[in-house]
Amino acid sequence: MLKRTAEEYSKYLKVNLEEKLVPIHQSVDDMLTRLEEFETLLTIVQQERCNAVGLTGSLTQSVDCFGDIKELCERIDRLEKLVEHIKSNVDTVERKIETAEEHYGLTDNTSKIKNLLIPLFKKNVVVREPSNTEEMEVFSTENYFKQTQDKESGSSS
Repeated sequence: MLKRTAEEYSKYLKVNLEEKLVPIHQSVDDMLTRLEEFETLLTIVQQERCNAVGLTGSLTQSVDCFGDIKELCERIDRLEKLVEHIKSNVDTVERKIETAEEHYGLTDNTSKIKNLLIPLFKKNVVVREPSNTEEMEVFSTENYFKQTQDKESGSSS
C-alpha cells in the first residue's frame, strides 16, 4: 500500500514540462506580436505628430514671412505703376513721331519702289501743321521706390 500510494503521489509530481509550457510559449509569442504591432502603431503616430508639428512650423514660418510678402507685393504694384507710366510716355513719343512723319511726308504707307521714284517725279510734299501735342510727364524712379529705399536705409542704420 505504501508503495502504491507513493506511486500515486509520484504521478502528481511527474509533470510533462513540454506539454505545460506550450500554451505559455504561445501566449508569450502572441503578446510579443501585439507588442510589435503596438510599437509600429506608436511609431506611425509619432511620425504623423512630427509631420503635423512640421506643418505647423511651416505655417508659423509663412505667417512670420507675411510682412515680407506684403512688402514684396507693394513693390511689385509700384513697379507695375512705373511700367504703365513708361508705356504711356512711349505711346506719347510714338504718336509724336507719327505726327512728325506725317508733317514731313515720311509715312510708311508708300512702297519702296515709289520712294525711289519720288525724287524723279518731284512729288510735292504736303506740309501739315502738327496736331495738338501731348505733354509727357517727366518722372523719377524715386517717386516709385522711395519708400523701399527709406525702409532699407532705416533698417541698416
